[in-house]
Parts: sequence; structure tokens; C-alpha cells
Amino acid sequence: MRSVIVFIMSEINLICTSFTGNIKSSKLTMLHFCVPTFMLKKIKLPKYRYSAAGVVAEIFDITNEIALKRLEHYEKQLFGLTFHKEL
Repeated sequence: MRSVIVFIMSEINLICTSFTGNIKSSKLTMLHFCVPTFMLKKIKLPKYRYSAAGVVAEIFDITNEIALKRLEHYEKQLFGLTFHKEL
């Protein structure tokens, strides 16, 4: 199972490094593709955002800047889910 995940992540990394998008939706798609939500959910992240970005960047072999943007979007997703559950 681990070898399959490593293979998938290496393929994702190849695609992410060759991806160039100027449209906002393309950038969002790139963030989701480089760091899928289902994989992000399985990672035990540190308490602080910058530390967590470092962990995500190392695991997914992306820059800290991209990892930070993805984490910010992930936090918004979680907040939205929590908000809608309370309604």
C-alpha cells in the first residue's frame, strides 16, 4: 500500500511541477490536485499553520508557499462544513 501511495505522489508531483495556470479556478484545481483533500485529512498536522505548511510541503514535495495556500483553503473548507452542520 505504501509503495502505491509513493508512486501516486510522485506522479502528482510531476504533474504539479509542469502545471501552469493563470486563472484563479485553475490555481485552485492545482492546489487540490497537488494536495488532495482525502490525503490531507489523514495527516496529523502541527498546531501552527506555518509548521503544518512545512510538513505538507515535505510530504507532497511542494513549496512552502503552495502548502500554505492549500492549508488556508482547507481551513476554509472545514469552517464551511462546520458552519453548515450547525444550521
